[in-house]
Amino acid sequence: MTPVLAAVLAATPGVLSALLANDGSARWLLILGVSLVVACVFAGWLARTAQPTTPRDGWIERGLMLLVAGSLLLNGVLSGRLPLSNHAADRRWIYLGCALLAGGAAWALFRRAGEPRVPAGTTLESSRWAFLRAEWRRLCLVTYAVEPERLKPHLPPGLELDLRDGKAFVSLVAFDFCETRVLGIPWPGYRTFPEINLRFYVREGEKRGVAFVREYVPKRLIAWIARGLYNEPYAHAPMLSEVSSSEEELRVKHRLLAGGREHSLEVVATPQHETPGDDSTAHFFKEHSWGYGTSRGGKLVRYEVRHPVWRTYPVRSHTLDWDWGAVYGEAWADLAQATPASVILAEGSPVAVSPGA
Repeated sequence: MTPVLAAVLAATPGVLSALLANDGSARWLLILGVSLVVACVFAGWLARTAQPTTPRDGWIERGLMLLVAGSLLLNGVLSGRLPLSNHAADRRWIYLGCALLAGGAAWALFRRAGEPRVPAGTTLESSRWAFLRAEWRRLCLVTYAVEPERLKPHLPPGLELDLRDGKAFVSLVAFDFCETRVLGIPWPGYRTFPEINLRFYVREGEKRGVAFVREYVPKRLIAWIARGLYNEPYAHAPMLSEVSSSEEELRVKHRLLAGGREHSLEVVATPQHETPGDDSTAHFFKEHSWGYGTSRGGKLVRYEVRHPVWRTYPVRSHTLDWDWGAVYGEAWADLAQATPASVILAEGSPVAVSPGA
């Protein structure tokens, strides 16, 4: 989308408000409808972009986004409250001012951003746009072998367990969301936060993916939307992540408050990263392009997840103080005495997530 086209689209609702002399609900609904279409077009374009390259650029682009959105909103509100029948000339300059402000901000925004910036390795195959773009950083994966029968109640319809050497596995995964954008918008207060989930490994034909037993986030709204709209097993809980690094070591620690007590995971690694081979255990657990769930109607839900191959840091040690029964239910309490089959610390990268076909 060119800056000129973006400016014309953003200014259209304000120009319509000034030109349409008849007042009433029909005029107002038309203007609101056009404003909504413009907002959706912009959101769709922004959903295909990556994060700005510097914090300063990020703040400038967010400010321009707010100007466009604020101008569209102000024009829509005024169109319903300020009729043109009286003092028409006085009213029209207000709407034209909204059009000029929205168009100018949109021109500047698209002039700065240019074409959609898609980080390497995040090009989607099933969709042209990403519902979610973010960076997943410093992923700690602590993996256990379990009996396949234990996972079958959680298995989404039409899938089979992805076994390795005839064994099924679950992984406790803790990581940080950074630079998060939903529908292309960096929502204030929801850009950086940790997540801790318990996942297992599944297949849909040749597609390898993951499904979840439970996912914890510190944001109530995220958990509520994920449960309500997608039936994802999200829960809200107070959480904290800490990272410290030096030339000698990299230390990552996650804390979760659930079931009346604090649980913690700490991983210490060598800060020099490496890329495990495609046939390695680390590659098997960390590289997946699909996520799966079950809708409220019992149907399979799939979404595509794209990122470049993650490098890993050699793990020196890990400390897990975790009451599995309190966090995930008594069915998982025995993992407190189990020995992990694998402990991985992955570097992470930008990711793109979209509803799958």
